[in-house]
Amino acid sequence: MRYIFTLLPLCIGSITLGQSTGEIHGRILDAQGEPVPLVSVAAWPNGTGPATEADMEGRFVLKPLQPGTYTLRFSFTGYKTFDLGNISVGSDRITRIGNVEMEGTELPTLVIEQRIFERPLIDPEQTSVMTLLAEEMERDPNRKNVTDMIVKSFPGITPAPNGDGMYFRGSRADAMAYFVDGVKVTGRLTGVTSAGIRSISVYTGALPARYGDVTGGVVVIDSKTYQEEWARRRVRAAREADILEEVE
Repeated sequence: MRYIFTLLPLCIGSITLGQSTGEIHGRILDAQGEPVPLVSVAAWPNGTGPATEADMEGRFVLKPLQPGTYTLRFSFTGYKTFDLGNISVGSDRITRIGNVEMEGTELPTLVIEQRIFERPLIDPEQTSVMTLLAEEMERDPNRKNVTDMIVKSFPGITPAPNGDGMYFRGSRADAMAYFVDGVKVTGRLTGVTSAGIRSISVYTGALPARYGDVTGGVVVIDSKTYQEEWARRRVRAAREADILEEVE
């Protein structure tokens, strides 16, 4: 029993290192462009995720966040409470949503406004990593083969002749690695379909410390949660029902 309790902290530490989280950064301003301090920022819709308050300059950092798609709720006395949705968070990534404007109100009742966050095409602060999201994969003609989709979606990558791995800007195929939900996978990528992927992030340089033993490139794959897949199927079913109703 003494040996078991000695090894238990080491096992827990290994599991913790395998987990990968991200962050959301932003700043809250009023209609005049002035910072709004002490605004409450919480992860929704379940309300059980991390929450924080903006500082005196209106800036906030929400972490740690498991990879996924989030909706944030902003609330403060004297301002309309609103939700900002469709914010994608990846492994070891900082998602910057820029300035968020809050509208003042004197209404005695709670008013909630729904907004949708649009991801910028290029992140100037993270040029060494590129990301492909689930909704973008659905429109990709190469989505049936994940390796082909990666090669044709990200520049500077070519497939290895034997199909095991990829060449990153001329490096050897065995110098790259896949990380699927934080677990390292070398060689051929098997058992992963595009339908179950939430996001693919490709690092071509300036690798984070957790990937320090890789000399080529890194492909980080985050799979969908059950809730995300269930919500996606509900939306698709609703759209198909609307189309059928219009045809009839």
